Amino acid sequence: MREYVKAIDYYKQTLKVIEGSSLPKWYDIAILLQIGSCAAEDKQYDLAIEYLSKAEASSAKWDNESCLADIYTVYAEVFKETGDKAKSDEYSRKSQQLDDKIYNSQRMDKAIARLMDMVTHLHERELQSIDLRLRQQIIVTYAISFILLLLIFTLYIVWKQKRRLMESYKLLIEKEEKIADKELENRQLKDIVNQESSTNADGKDRQQEELASKVAKAINNPKYLFDADFSLDMLSREVGSNVKYTSQAIHDLYHQNFRQVVNELRIRKALTKIVEDRNSTIKDIACLLGYNSTTSFIIAFKKIVGMTPAVYKKLKLEEAKKAV
Repeated sequence: MREYVKAIDYYKQTLKVIEGSSLPKWYDIAILLQIGSCAAEDKQYDLAIEYLSKAEASSAKWDNESCLADIYTVYAEVFKETGDKAKSDEYSRKSQQLDDKIYNSQRMDKAIARLMDMVTHLHERELQSIDLRLRQQIIVTYAISFILLLLIFTLYIVWKQKRRLMESYKLLIEKEEKIADKELENRQLKDIVNQESSTNADGKDRQQEELASKVAKAINNPKYLFDADFSLDMLSREVGSNVKYTSQAIHDLYHQNFRQVVNELRIRKALTKIVEDRNSTIKDIACLLGYNSTTSFIIAFKKIVGMTPAVYKKLKLEEAKKAV
């Protein structure tokens, strides 16, 4: 599709800007991922794999596991579309594993490894200069010290994970509050539109208010909102206007374009579906909400909520357990 080709060209130009600037080089990860995603959507699978490989290499270089999870998700979709089920399953598994590791700290593992090396080295030096009984005493002493230190590090890891979890809860609550505020604002807008529609007697203003009222009702109607083919053209036909006036009405109501409004409304519904339909997969929910591609759903979800659907679901399940 031409829109994906234009997007790919735009992102390539952005890469050149990053390469010629003083920006950190890891900025290119998200751009490379976007090029791979757009190429996959446009069915340019060889191009998608090329840029996903670059994104994967850059993520590995900068130790960015969060982006790696998204890269593997797109990989899985590409190989699924090309008929390579084995690789598709492999990258799906890798993506899930990285999501599960979101609370683990690699630095702590390295610290524990260094601690073990230090204790072993000290043991070896002492064993060379003391008798068997003294060596046994030192071994016991170091063993106890090691256990205590390991316990301290374990407690630190648990504390750090809980801290991250609390930060995630805070982020989650803030996102839900923003979404709730947005929903309240939409309801107020619709009330204002309905009120002004009834008070304006005639003329151009009345036509604009009537159009805004129709747009608000249609765009919030699940029949259209969750239709995979829902477009600005379809909405315009439904409200009996042209694309220009319909687009203007959307901007006046929501201060966003058509696609942004649709994504926000769909993702708002996704927040509820993920918690209520625990047995449904992310792909099932994406299809139910009108997304032809799971990748597009994940990218839209992460952009609005700030985390992937899998991480959001995990947090909500843990929150439910704590409530019990």
